[in-house]
Amino acid sequence: MKGETAADAILIIGYGNTLRGDDGAGRHLAEELAERRLPRVRTRSVHQLTPELAEEVAACGAVIFIDACLGRSSDVASLRPIAPDTPLARIDHVMSPQAVLAYTHAMFGSSPKAWLLTIPGGDFELGESLSTAARAATAAALALIEQFVDEWFAKQ
Repeated sequence: MKGETAADAILIIGYGNTLRGDDGAGRHLAEELAERRLPRVRTRSVHQLTPELAEEVAACGAVIFIDACLGRSSDVASLRPIAPDTPLARIDHVMSPQAVLAYTHAMFGSSPKAWLLTIPGGDFELGESLSTAARAATAAALALIEQFVDEWFAKQ
């Protein structure tokens, strides 16, 4: 799109350990979204959240963090708004989404609107594949993100 800037984009960051079964659900979803090449959507798939993400987070209009959570087979993906930690959380090599936002605000003077999408899983043992329940929740989460993206840009 002509004239598009990073500030117009939604940044989606999926994170988790792909060697621990369902813990990799966030990364799997981020990678699937990257393959879809949604307009004005940028994706990152990372093992863990780190301070180095702050510059990219600061440059976008909105950010969605995607992570797995322990859940039951009846649980569904959940998208909820989040805000920076206050006061600034201890800066460490591994951070929560709220800590990344706080660090972004401290370093760049602001942070974008942000959401956390959690994907329920039940198998966090060693292994590289998602459980049946996590695959179903990831598919539902994909639809949730696509709807969010459509609604976000309709408001812009």
